[in-house]
Amino acid sequence: AYSPDGRFVASASNDGTTELWDAAQENWLRTFEAQGNPTPLQSYRDHLGMNCSVSFSRDSRTLLTGRPLPYLNVLSSWEPESGRHLWSLSTNKFFLAVFSPTDSNLALATRRYSYGPPGPGMGLLDVGQGRITAMFTNGRADAICFTPDGQRFVRWDRHTQCLTLQEFPSGEEVAA
Repeated sequence: AYSPDGRFVASASNDGTTELWDAAQENWLRTFEAQGNPTPLQSYRDHLGMNCSVSFSRDSRTLLTGRPLPYLNVLSSWEPESGRHLWSLSTNKFFLAVFSPTDSNLALATRRYSYGPPGPGMGLLDVGQGRITAMFTNGRADAICFTPDGQRFVRWDRHTQCLTLQEFPSGEEVAA
């Protein structure tokens, strides 16, 4: 992910870290270590420690990372400039997060449905408080992206192979 101000590039890694780079100088700056407590099942499936998402806030001052763990998923917030860890949120569902392109305090959180039945597709993440404030239960979301103006988002459901356009932050469906 590129930061909106063009200063940083962040990459999520299978080893549970996120690497931060200076985009202009092409230099490595720091590594963000994955948050959350590993469990014995991690040795059974090494990929469960991977970071799966990185997203920068509109003002480039916050970085969200997400990773799945057995029976627990973790979203974490960081300051890219200083490397300071702001918070981690353990959830039973969400490990992918995408910032609103217009509001540095809001993000959509979702999970990738590799296995298992569908559940609540997304949550509205209040980044300032580090908590999910609303759940969207009107469908699954295997991928999400915002419109450039941040007023709507699109979710992709690979099971139904349908794109759905929804209002943000209400989640009201506009078109499918």
